[in-house]
Amino acid sequence: MRKNKIACLLLSVIMIMACVLGASAASVQSKENVPESYIPTQVWREEANLIENILQRDGYIEGIWFPWYKHEFLGHCLTGNDMYAKVLGDDSWMKVGIDQYGELNIYRELYNLKAFGYNIIGYEGSPLSEGVVYDDYGNVLGVKEDYLQNMRRLLNIFREVDIPVLWTLTMHSTVSSEYWEEGKRAWDITAQMYGNPKVADQYVENYITPVCKVLAEYPDVVAMVSVGIELENEINDSEIGNYFDHRYMYGVEQEPMLYLINAIAETAKRELPNVSRVIGSTSNDLTIYEDTDLDFIGKNHYPGMPATAPGMAAHHTTAPMIVTEFGLGEGVMVTDEVWTIKQIQFRENFIEDGCAGWMQWCWQSEVDGGAFDLLKEGSTSKTDFRIGAYSVKYFVDNYRAAYRGEEIVLDTPVLFCNRGSGLVEWIASRQATELSLERSLDGGKTWKTLLDKVSPFEYEESFKGSYTDLEVENMNPDGTTCMYRVTVWDDEGNIRVSEPNNEAVIVGPPSNILAEQGLNYSFENGLEGWNEFGLNGTFEEGANYCAKVIDADGTDGSKALDFKMNYGYDENGKVILAKEWNGITMDGITVKPNTQYELVVNYKIAPDALFEWEESTNDHKMSGYLFARGLGDDGSGSGLGDINDEALGQIWMLFGSKTEWRSESHIFKTNNSDKLCLDLRAVLFGNTPVHYLIDSIELYEIK
Repeated sequence: MRKNKIACLLLSVIMIMACVLGASAASVQSKENVPESYIPTQVWREEANLIENILQRDGYIEGIWFPWYKHEFLGHCLTGNDMYAKVLGDDSWMKVGIDQYGELNIYRELYNLKAFGYNIIGYEGSPLSEGVVYDDYGNVLGVKEDYLQNMRRLLNIFREVDIPVLWTLTMHSTVSSEYWEEGKRAWDITAQMYGNPKVADQYVENYITPVCKVLAEYPDVVAMVSVGIELENEINDSEIGNYFDHRYMYGVEQEPMLYLINAIAETAKRELPNVSRVIGSTSNDLTIYEDTDLDFIGKNHYPGMPATAPGMAAHHTTAPMIVTEFGLGEGVMVTDEVWTIKQIQFRENFIEDGCAGWMQWCWQSEVDGGAFDLLKEGSTSKTDFRIGAYSVKYFVDNYRAAYRGEEIVLDTPVLFCNRGSGLVEWIASRQATELSLERSLDGGKTWKTLLDKVSPFEYEESFKGSYTDLEVENMNPDGTTCMYRVTVWDDEGNIRVSEPNNEAVIVGPPSNILAEQGLNYSFENGLEGWNEFGLNGTFEEGANYCAKVIDADGTDGSKALDFKMNYGYDENGKVILAKEWNGITMDGITVKPNTQYELVVNYKIAPDALFEWEESTNDHKMSGYLFARGLGDDGSGSGLGDINDEALGQIWMLFGSKTEWRSESHIFKTNNSDKLCLDLRAVLFGNTPVHYLIDSIELYEIK
């Protein structure tokens, strides 16, 4: 019965995709008749740059925005914003960076996006002025050094995956007022450069220029820069009006805004002479950018259900156009089949309209299953893709084959990243009737057959294949690397072999480093090995903080740490909340230098905990933090330093249930030291006292 249901689903989707993909093949331009809009207008270079090479090779830019790090509100952050932390008193702003998500996770996601056929990845470098150093009056003093370092770390991953990037140099700033109660003050500090040419010069010299110099270190990676995204959102000109007056409270006149845009474009041209330039726009009046030295004009497009093209001819732009963002629009919920059709319609309409390319929004939105993202609704894995994601892959293959004068008779399967796992996943071939899977442990010299000419149907569902290599998963971690390849055949005897995927370091059964070293990770021995700091007390009302071990019926019926911050009193006897950090630390943990580890905490919110908002069921904000620190010359660290001290890894215990244990994890890399300190802290979030039960803290080496 299950197979029949799957067969019906696949048949219906295949019929839908056959219609849209057939239509797309009919509308493809031949290579000899490339639309004029595909040809960049740069004239100062003697050789084609990365963008021109992409257009010559593939016919158009097939891009997608990649918000790799999901901040509580935002995404895309390379560093924190000290100004927000100072005003909000919210420590989550103090330290956000690439290590908060993990280089391995970024690698996996970029690798998989490339597998879908995207030939460029978009990245918004500073959506909320991250990395910019301001004074209290909005003058731009410089750029954070850790921001530039995180740029390099991210660009190195792009280089390793071998996929180019479109980097946004500056974002519209009004989003900042949406996340700050004192919105006008946020605007007055972060937006001075938009309306004040003096501060614009500071911004370009002290922030944009050093950012461009870092980008210039990666000529093989940086294909395009956007001098801005939606900057006309800031324009509130008495003569021309406010472009989005229903969303934004403040604004500047058009002339000073254009001064900034041109200054950024000129700087990008000087520092990145071989990189194409675009501006990401939402305005219908694109002619305001005609005096800006750009190679492409961008147009964002969220039309709702019609999935229509942006109408390039109607804008009368002097430069070629790309669609710098597109999607069905926020809040538009559709079935997976309709979403699939719309994605293809978007692309067909963009081609028909003469666009040189497009950037889809996005890889993952704030809500799984929304109108933006590729993930299935309620996805639990970064490879739980919508069927529409596969339709994009097949559309890309069909178009590029027709563009190059080729014919596809059998799709070549494409493997997803399986680094560090025995789970092998791939994009299926639509025409295959037989499939084989092989594994190599010697870099491709010899191969062992795991699946020998089996029916693809047995291992493929909704256009994704999957196989769990139990032999690899049960191997002891010994540094051995493995790789896989998939071979398919059709009824005519045609054969296609996938490129071997990235090398995967074999990971055996995990072993808790703390347990191996006899350290107290489960609190069975009370607080032995842990040091307390902060204002200690009892659990009675009026005490600020306390940590004690209780019989809490933890995940395995064991003891748990009862970790609480209470109300306090001021000198007049008025109830207040304690504001300083309190917690416990463990020093002297032996680790390997420059090695990746996974930190795990198992916790539950205590039954008497209060919440910031009206309580419903689960997932209410709290504020516990677990840091992995490597401090001091020997890296041992005490964890007693300021919150700004270096943290190699951090877990936020922001959500939870009063009835269920929850596990949060984070992957990080050690520094040059062979010692580590774990630092479990809490501070009051807003007006909410914290009360957690901590069942265990675990540390695993990733091999």
